[in-house]
Amino acid sequence: MMGSPSCAACHGPDGRGGTHWMHMQVMEAPDIRWSTLISGEHGGHGEGEAGGEEMPYDERLLKRAILEGIGADGKPLSKDMPRWEMGEEDLEDLIAFLKSLP
Repeated sequence: MMGSPSCAACHGPDGRGGTHWMHMQVMEAPDIRWSTLISGEHGGHGEGEAGGEEMPYDERLLKRAILEGIGADGKPLSKDMPRWEMGEEDLEDLIAFLKSLP
């Protein structure tokens, strides 16, 4: 039996994302390292124009994206992005981890 999916299943253990197969389709997972998220160069799940810059995230907006599937720009994220159920302490731990990634 497979374990529960995690952020790393799509975004990789280093948070850099990339192209991979999931559910018999090719997916492009964005870079979720904190330095990228706050810069607006994350290529987020359906945000921004192709090749354009996305709105930068802050902690509040990232929590909303994780829990509700709403991007920094206020638009829904791709259906490929799961909507997670996490408590505040887990969200804080996740953000601290993303901030630690080079």
